[in-house]
Amino acid sequence: MSTRPEPPPRSGPTSPPPRPASRGRLLLAVPALGILFLIAVIWLSSSRAPVQSIVLISPAEAARPVPPRPFAQFRYKIRQFIYPVWRHFQRPVRLAIVSTTILAMPPLPNGQTGLGTPSVTNADGVCAWIISTAALDAASARLKAMPVCKPLFSPSDLMANGVPMYRGFGFASNANIYLNVMPRMKAGSLSLVISAFEVTHDPASHLATTNFAAAFKATLPSHGGVIVCDQNRTNADGQLYWLLLSAATLDAHGKPTAP
Repeated sequence: MSTRPEPPPRSGPTSPPPRPASRGRLLLAVPALGILFLIAVIWLSSSRAPVQSIVLISPAEAARPVPPRPFAQFRYKIRQFIYPVWRHFQRPVRLAIVSTTILAMPPLPNGQTGLGTPSVTNADGVCAWIISTAALDAASARLKAMPVCKPLFSPSDLMANGVPMYRGFGFASNANIYLNVMPRMKAGSLSLVISAFEVTHDPASHLATTNFAAAFKATLPSHGGVIVCDQNRTNADGQLYWLLLSAATLDAHGKPTAP
């Protein structure tokens, strides 16, 4: 019995090959991913708890201008471009109160100050402690209560973000102390570059002598303190200088922020 051959199956219409991704969509996706990545980096950096740190530097390094980082330069260029609109939404300038106290005392035995081991010490004998404002207030009261302590001055300055402050104080007929402070404020932290030095002028020889010089970079939380002492160089009276500094950032209403 012969069988009839079956006709070959008809081939239906072939589906078109998948179209490649649109070039326009790709061009839109790349900047969007970049913006999301930038937002994530800024959010992570701002949400990170500020870390206290202090580094002793030379007075010349403290006076040297620090060039802005590449990201800061890029952000500044963007702000210049959008400033006509952005100026209506920019935040008020961040402010902080920086209080500095200078004390003069003869060298003290180890342990009498109650400060413990310094946070950092350099080869010139300059020591620094980074502490809370509560601990700083207690240390200041303890030092001032000593009969050998001589408070020289205690200025408090309202400082704007990125605006340097320069002060000079004459506490004797031939001696002056000079103080330079540069504040940088971020959310929850305050960075300071500070230099302080004392100069004594000899009327007879018309020569100037530096008996105290200290400079440091410190990063503090919104409320923090620093104590610095040059333990090697004494002034004409055989005393050492102590620098006690406290800082507190202000809110939009001009009141100190909560610690």
